[in-house]
Amino acid sequence: MSAAALYSSVEQTRARAFPPSLVFVTLLMASIPLENVTVLPQIGSISRLLGLLAVGAVLMDGVVALGFRRLHIAHLPLALFVLWSAWTWFWSINPELTSERMSTNLQLLILVWLTWQSVRNLAQLRLVLQGFVLGSCCAAILTMINSRGLTAVDAIRYSGAGADPNELSLTMVLSLPMAYYLCATAHTPYSRLFWLIPIPVCIVGVILTVSRVGFLTTIVALICISVWHMTSSSRMRLVPVVAGVVLIVLGFAFTPKANLERLSTIGSEVSSGSIGKRAKLWTAGMIVFHQRPLTGTGAATFADAIEPLLGENLAAHNVYVSVLTETGIIGFLIFSLALITCFMTAMHLSPPERALWLIVMVTWCIGVISLTWEYKKVTWSVFGLLIASGALPAHSPRATLRMTADRLIRQ
Repeated sequence: MSAAALYSSVEQTRARAFPPSLVFVTLLMASIPLENVTVLPQIGSISRLLGLLAVGAVLMDGVVALGFRRLHIAHLPLALFVLWSAWTWFWSINPELTSERMSTNLQLLILVWLTWQSVRNLAQLRLVLQGFVLGSCCAAILTMINSRGLTAVDAIRYSGAGADPNELSLTMVLSLPMAYYLCATAHTPYSRLFWLIPIPVCIVGVILTVSRVGFLTTIVALICISVWHMTSSSRMRLVPVVAGVVLIVLGFAFTPKANLERLSTIGSEVSSGSIGKRAKLWTAGMIVFHQRPLTGTGAATFADAIEPLLGENLAAHNVYVSVLTETGIIGFLIFSLALITCFMTAMHLSPPERALWLIVMVTWCIGVISLTWEYKKVTWSVFGLLIASGALPAHSPRATLRMTADRLIRQ
């Protein structure tokens, strides 16, 4: 057997294997929507503990059986962004905060690597997605329980996972296309029905958070899912459209009046340009950016940078403004390259996975207009899963060429 054929055989065997570390990675993904529910002494969130266990399991699998994969080209801009963010320590207006962000970014890069090392075929991708969707579904159920017990955030808003309602809502919205993908690619009618259940649960959860960005991104996600379904060969092409309308109406029926009044302000907020009073933060950020356009003020320093202008120490509530202000035009271009690379990777996938990740990325890009999510686990989990999907045996051009060569040799 030639060296090329041997290499191909080893790669195919590894792709079919079920690494024990995948269990820990799946549990880690399930814990991310719930990471603030349980905080452990000396460790922190439950996701941090599972992350440590996943690192150990992945290293053991890599050494003992699976080996370590060569990185994907899409990993490069993510690594460069982590490096540039760390480099901003040298001119940061608050080196202590930048040092903390350096540690966070490194952990997020490791999270991307864990996904890359563990997810090697479509079955494994489905398993990890199932973990994230079930975690989001549990967070939505906890939100419903809190709403019945009147445990509200800001008087009328509910969050059942100990997280900020806006952040939790976008997390649940991102799980909608994942749940639909699991339903669309399921092999039995019962499993298809099972993976439809998280969709109404998460939609009701989003409405109970009374997050305006969550509500808008829910509409975007449902429209994209409907287009995806209508372009399929299914005879029930209008089901997502009708079901989406019914679910939103039902969600409103169970939503308190005060919550509905807040959601009704979406139009006036957008037309006035205030958008939840975030516009002043973005304006202040752009003023600071013009003072340091090339290098920025240093990673994690947005709040300190705008405090002299507004008299308040507040986050940017916008990924693009935050990255631009803190890391300058260089960091912004690197981060933009990472997003472009993710979109390009998604475009080369098979139709179901391409639709899934394009919807997730479009939803994310819209949702983070009002959230500071460049250092959040959800963001980097999405990046990591998308990149891992781009190198699965069914999608990799290199793997396709190897399999074609093997068939020609055998003939």
